[in-house]
Amino acid sequence: MQGRDNVNNILGFDSSDNQFTSTNVTSNADGSMIERLEYIQANMNAVANAPVVVSKAQSTIANGSTTLFNFTGTIRIKSIVGRVTTILETKTQNTKLAITSDALTPVDICANVDLTAAAVGTLLTITGTAANAMVASANGVVAPGQAGQVYATCTTSGIIKVVAGAANTGAITWYLNWEPLSSDATVTTA
Repeated sequence: MQGRDNVNNILGFDSSDNQFTSTNVTSNADGSMIERLEYIQANMNAVANAPVVVSKAQSTIANGSTTLFNFTGTIRIKSIVGRVTTILETKTQNTKLAITSDALTPVDICANVDLTAAAVGTLLTITGTAANAMVASANGVVAPGQAGQVYATCTTSGIIKVVAGAANTGAITWYLNWEPLSSDATVTTA
């Protein structure tokens, strides 16, 4: 049977017409070689097709916390940037970002910054050090950006939220640049 392609030779012959069909093979990380290949293929597609950047438009700012993004699995936040799209009111507006994994205690990923009267085009970002205040740049340029990486993981679900010290009629669009670290990692807009 050397050189012949047949249903007993699932590795196939070097041709464009393999007789073995694998349409009934299911993905199984602990299964046969072909089941493991299906598992690898399925997970490679999930990672390859994961969005790199997601965005959330926040049309008004509520007092307290507002969920921006939902996530599953383990992710790395490469950067998170907010862009003011409607001028914020002239009043104390202490704002920070936090992550909650599996309904546990929220963890701040930056300290508060006062966004009083932040103009359209103001960019907001974090340094990656939780003790540092969020950076607000009114000139539309943030440099050097997020130096430290932020990692988040959850068993069932997690959220990334903005926490504001007062309601405000301004608007911010948030952009999250993320990378999946586990095969089950996803990020969606809340």
